[in-house]
Amino acid sequence: MKLKFFFLFITMLFIPKFYSQEIEYHVLMIGKPQEIFLKKDLNNNYSGKIITKFYKPCKYFLGITLRKYSEIEIKTNLDSTIVKETINDLNKAGINSLEKCDSNEECKSIKFLDSDFLVFKINTQNSSETFEFSEVYPEELNSNNIEKNFIRRKAQILITLIDNKINLKEQFRIAEKNISNPYCYSCGGISSCCIE
Repeated sequence: MKLKFFFLFITMLFIPKFYSQEIEYHVLMIGKPQEIFLKKDLNNNYSGKIITKFYKPCKYFLGITLRKYSEIEIKTNLDSTIVKETINDLNKAGINSLEKCDSNEECKSIKFLDSDFLVFKINTQNSSETFEFSEVYPEELNSNNIEKNFIRRKAQILITLIDNKINLKEQFRIAEKNISNPYCYSCGGISSCCIE
């Protein structure tokens, strides 16, 4: 009888960890140099951060380079409650059934010149998947911005959900306050935006 209770205790101790899975969603924002990390560990603890990348432009004097550009990363930690809500909402919206654009002829045929990409990286203990979507932005009030292809539309719903929960524009403004002028950042494709 004691042996039976012992096995029951051991089972109850280890089963939750067996079924709990560590997962991380890593999102590279489009049009802004932001990387969003949302993580749930094996103990159902939630953490997240945004890394915003800037660079200082080169400095010249009489045509001579005095300083090459230097990269600067601003890290903003996210509240664990917001991260938990965001991960739960992403799961409800079907992030784990996201499809690659190459798997659909219509999606694959949509091309842009000098395009920028929205990227989702989904990492678990057992797998790592990357999904790239050319020129897919969060929804705006303008209804013309709604994606027509169902794969691109799903990606748009997911990034809109993240944007609504975390307010990526505000997070970018906060990061900008931590860097002095002049500075530059990647603002889409091969384009750079510089603040003097």
